[in-house]
Amino acid sequence: MAREGGARRVPARAESVGGRRSSSRNKVPGASPRLLSGLPVCPPPPCLAKAMASKLLRAVILGPPGSGKGTVCQRIAQSFGLQHLSSGHFLRENIKANTGFPRTLVQAEALDKICELDLVITLNIPFETLKDRLSRRWIHPASGRVYNLDFNPPHVHGVDDITGEPLVQQEDDKPEAVAARLRQYKDVAKPVIELYKSRGVLHQFSGTETNKIWPYVYTLFSNKITPIQSKEAY
Repeated sequence: MAREGGARRVPARAESVGGRRSSSRNKVPGASPRLLSGLPVCPPPPCLAKAMASKLLRAVILGPPGSGKGTVCQRIAQSFGLQHLSSGHFLRENIKANTGFPRTLVQAEALDKICELDLVITLNIPFETLKDRLSRRWIHPASGRVYNLDFNPPHVHGVDDITGEPLVQQEDDKPEAVAARLRQYKDVAKPVIELYKSRGVLHQFSGTETNKIWPYVYTLFSNKITPIQSKEAY
């Protein structure tokens, strides 16, 4: 996600966020990125690009499958006027292959070489909560919209709210696959989290519900970039 100039509309599965700064594969099933960038579609001249980069806030949202990364990124985008550039637009083949970035320590170090991060958020949700959440999750494949039958159900059962197209349950979200996914995430994500912790950019939020974690995420971003919408909007 990103914003330039004034207030406009921020990823293991890693989700990334980019926006205006304020004045102040080891395969892990279910982990895929969301990118947020304030750069225009047409690349600017090198001198302008350098100046723009110095005004960007770049963030990555980390968390296991079902932890609410996508929901958090959508709220950040709407609350801070950032543009959400989904990885599906740029890395469609990688998404089809179920590749996320940065999932491993090597990938995280590679990302650092091309993009210095200002914030890394990790969402810590109890695994028992995640197992229940994932088993109740349905997805609209074309857009990536996620529904949960308990707390975020579609208006019409089995149908996407926007397009009216059918929803599907991923094979990896079925109960028999969830436990293995979460164990694998824990093993691979730990060194990535330790890397960002050692660099002083890591912020960890724990809870069982996105609505309870969100106010803390909102406050963190509010200290970096001016919001255009209050946190109570959700």
